[in-house]
Amino acid sequence: MKILHLVHIPRHSGAEVLARDLCIQHRILGARSAIASNAPAAEAFEPELAALAEAGVELYVPREELYGLARSRNFARAFAAFEPDVVFAHSLLPALYGRIALAMVRRRPPIHFVLHSSTNDFSNWKARWAERMLVPLTRSVIAVAEPAAANYKRNVPWGPEPQVISNGVDVERFRTTSEKRKEVRDHLQIRPHERILLQLGRIAPIKQQCFAVKSLMNVLASNPSASLWFAGVVEDENYLRELVAAIEGTGLGGRIRFLGPRRDVPNLLAAADVYLMPSIAEQHSIALLEALSSGVPVVASDIPSFAFARYMPGVTLVPLDNSDELAASVADQLRRSERYVRDLSDYDAGRTARDYLKIAGFASDVGPA
Repeated sequence: MKILHLVHIPRHSGAEVLARDLCIQHRILGARSAIASNAPAAEAFEPELAALAEAGVELYVPREELYGLARSRNFARAFAAFEPDVVFAHSLLPALYGRIALAMVRRRPPIHFVLHSSTNDFSNWKARWAERMLVPLTRSVIAVAEPAAANYKRNVPWGPEPQVISNGVDVERFRTTSEKRKEVRDHLQIRPHERILLQLGRIAPIKQQCFAVKSLMNVLASNPSASLWFAGVVEDENYLRELVAAIEGTGLGGRIRFLGPRRDVPNLLAAADVYLMPSIAEQHSIALLEALSSGVPVVASDIPSFAFARYMPGVTLVPLDNSDELAASVADQLRRSERYVRDLSDYDAGRTARDYLKIAGFASDVGPA
């Protein structure tokens, strides 16, 4: 069996990280995997692609970003070269251009549209019109969370009924890395008395890094050994400038660091003392699953997509935009200084990979479940 994943830009973001992990898991299960994109990989993601290639995953990544119908032609070339039995198109643009590409090839593989976005992709009438035209070319729609499924049904009532497959991560990898916490902190040159507050995610308004800075000024001021670290790809340059200005305005700039996109997420989580996620909206966040797997204390927004973690040990969900509660919860976790063991068997990458195979109708063709 040959499985092709379509993404827009290979980078450290939810859809692309899921595609990467599915490739790895499907290889383990005996399937051949490939990734096709319409833009070169972000620099920080290039080693990930190299590792995938070394593991036998085929890559169809252009040297420069493509636009318009060149995107569909690019995917059509990937269809012809790889001859996939099934295609998973991750997010709106890959699903749009991937389905158009079917008109350009003789052998048409079934395409499954995977909904990742935490915003309404179909608020624009053009997107709704395009989806109406392309629904006949869609084998199924997969949502990573119930809100995404409900949004699709509301905006595209004539489309197929979305099926929800929760994201999964390599739980054991994050857990075992955290067991080497002291070694990891030494490697990152973190002194024993230092306390690290960590937020991972795209630098974008929906992730609320500026809100985190403003909310935690007093926590940092009253904990001289604490630092706040941000890591993630820059999605919004204007917001990055706003974030830099917010950091400079605290007078604590030396203790607030922007790390950029990172490959060593398991190490960062193992080293952290508190993990922050004050997002306005998410679907089924891979970043949150990774943090939960690591055992780090978590303080996150009380939004529907995080509700599954509400009663897990060491997790505090605070009302959206409540600066005082966010600060108090972070301060409380700093005082506790604990790590937690959580049952994440329902969110393991292997389970997610098998669910994708089942939805494609190929579960019986691969290795043991």
